[in-house]
Order: sequence, then C-alpha cells, then structure tokens
Amino acid sequence: MWPLIFLACPKVDQQAMRQDDKEKIALQEAAEMYWQGVRWAEPTRAAIYIEDPLERVRFTVDIAETHYVEAKVMHTELDPAPSEAAGNELEVWRTAKVYVRVEKIDSDNVLRVSEESQVWYRKSDGWYVEIPQTETK
Repeated sequence: MWPLIFLACPKVDQQAMRQDDKEKIALQEAAEMYWQGVRWAEPTRAAIYIEDPLERVRFTVDIAETHYVEAKVMHTELDPAPSEAAGNELEVWRTAKVYVRVEKIDSDNVLRVSEESQVWYRKSDGWYVEIPQTETK
C-alpha cells in the first residue's frame, strides 16, 4: 500500500529548486555589491551591474551628487522562470525584484529614508540592474 501512495504524489523538481536557490544567492550578492558601491560612492564598483554604457556614465555622474548614509538589501524575489530556455546572449534569462532600504542626505541637507524596489535581469554573463528612464529637460 505504501508504494502506491508515493507513486501518486507529484514529484518535486529538486534540480529546479536548487537552480532557483543558486540564482537567488547570485542575485543577492550582486545587489549587495551594487549597493555597497553606491553607499561608499565607488561608481566603478557599482557600475559593473549596469549593462548600458550610457546609463553607466549617467550613474557615475549622479552618484557623485548624492550622499548615501546607508543602503541595505532587504529582500530578493525571483520572477517565475521563463518556459523556454534562453538561447543566445541577447536574451534575458530571468528577471527579479530587489527591495532596498536607503538612507541618503538630499540637497536640502535632510536625511531621507526610503524603501526602493528595483528590477534586475539575468543574462548569460550575470545579473544587471534596470535603471529607470528619466526625462531629459
């Protein structure tokens, strides 16, 4: 009777779960490195997680204008894996959200504390942060 019960239970895909765990760890490490670079105003340390060269330069300029007191990655959340495997290097393999608590001093010399949500995406060579597009004046 016992063998029949085990046959009736759906089998959990352990390899997929382990892969998700590895992806989540890699995302957590990338996000923490990015935010350490932001926190300590080290643009080269953080900019490696920005894929677009133009956005990378904009980021480098903007980071010098803001004084961050603290930045802490609170939570990472993987989006569901795509149904098809990514084939070439131009495709995004996975997306995720990273939640961060940020303390920074604004231009009025006031400490602002906020929680931010960032979109990250995985390509063949690692995780990248998606920089929100801002309108130019």
